[in-house]
Amino acid sequence: MAKNVIVTGASRGIGFELVQKYAEAGHEVLALSRNSDRLEQLKQACLQLNPKAQVHILSFDLAKGDIAAQLMPFIESCFQHVDILINNAGALVAKPFTEISAEELERIYHVNVLSVFKLTQELIPKFSNNAHIVNISSVGGVQGSVKFSGLSAYSSS
Repeated sequence: MAKNVIVTGASRGIGFELVQKYAEAGHEVLALSRNSDRLEQLKQACLQLNPKAQVHILSFDLAKGDIAAQLMPFIESCFQHVDILINNAGALVAKPFTEISAEELERIYHVNVLSVFKLTQELIPKFSNNAHIVNISSVGGVQGSVKFSGLSAYSSS
């Protein structure tokens, strides 16, 4: 049975691949990202894998957009209910800790923490009885890395 799936951070990496896998398997997918060009490429890639794929795309900035007022009406126009929510979007500022501004730290928290909270909270009434929430993070938040100086702020989120 086809599922209704929402994937944030869908324009590249894990999110991009997940959208393709769900679309190829015949599920209806809503792909969210800030990058509208990459979303359009993703939709075309999905249609090549499955010409009957139902892929909705929306360019939306989780750090700035109003989830309740702007995103939820779009979601409701796509789905009567949601079966799977994949919170994959993430923000990282590649700077040493001493150079990260308060605004940059706020953006990291808005994307990595607050948007997950807000979107999940807004979707609860729309979840099917057997809905699943998947929160994707990074091993960098657990083990850190000297290669990415911005992980100090990222890891705290």
